Amino acid sequence: MVTPVVLFWAVSAALAARAIVAFGFRRTALAGAVLILIGFAGLIACALLHAPVGAITATCAVIGAGLGPSSMSQVLAIQHAAEERVRGVATSLVPFFRAVGGALGVGALGGLLAAGLHARLGPLADAAGALLAHGQGHGAAAAVPGLSPDRLRDALESALLPVFAVLLVLAAVNLAVAASFPRHVEGETRPV
Repeated sequence: MVTPVVLFWAVSAALAARAIVAFGFRRTALAGAVLILIGFAGLIACALLHAPVGAITATCAVIGAGLGPSSMSQVLAIQHAAEERVRGVATSLVPFFRAVGGALGVGALGGLLAAGLHARLGPLADAAGALLAHGQGHGAAAAVPGLSPDRLRDALESALLPVFAVLLVLAAVNLAVAASFPRHVEGETRPV
C-alpha cells in the first residue's frame, strides 16, 4: 500500500525539476505541499471511513506526488538563500536533517502507534505487534485467543488516527514554510 509513496516521489521529483524551471521553486513547493496536505487528510478520511486498500494506495500516491516537488524545491530554496562560499555545506545539510528527522519521526510515530494499540488491545497488543512485525496481521490474528481479525483491524485503524493527525499537522507546517519562500529570486528565470 505504501509503495506508491516511493514510486510517485521519484517520478514527481523528476517532473519537478522541469516545473521549477517553468514556474519557480516557490510555486512548485506550494503545489507539492498542497498535495501532501491533501494526502494526509485523505488518510484520515480513509481510516474513518474504513476505506478499501485501493483508496489507501491512491491516497499514498498523492502524498508521493507531493513529496517530489516539495523536496526538490526545498533544496533549491536553500541553495538560493546560502552564500556561495557555504552553499555546499548548506545543501548537504538537507539530506542530513531529512535522515535525522525521519529517524526521530519514525521512532516517535511508531511509539504513538504502539501506545494506541496498547490502549485498545491491552495485553493483546504485544501479540498484535508481533503479528504485524512479521507481516502476518489479519489472517493470523484468529490464532491468538481473544484477538479476532476484526478487532485487530479496528484497533489498528483507531491507533493510526493520531499518527495521521500528527502527519497532517506537519504537512500544514510544510505548507506554511513553502508559502514563506520568496516570490521571486534574483537570477531566477520568470515564466513567459
